[in-house]
Amino acid sequence: MLKYINSWTLKKWQANFLYFILSVLYPKKIQKGDTIKCHGIGYPHWKGETFICDVVFDNDTIGIKKAVRVSSKDFRVI
Repeated sequence: MLKYINSWTLKKWQANFLYFILSVLYPKKIQKGDTIKCHGIGYPHWKGETFICDVVFDNDTIGIKKAVRVSSKDFRVI
């Protein structure tokens, strides 16, 4: 579904709607050590890439690549 959407041009309400759809389809929470995939809504340059979650923070953010802190809304457990 997201493969055909150009996420660079989405408005905020459109992105929030897609986040809602993803949260319904993939309800599992991300934990440390999980393999995760970026859907490219908030981070279009990482669209389709997989990462390993290094750290889970309290404020709905995660750490990837041992140096980058990102929002967990755009990533889902594979």
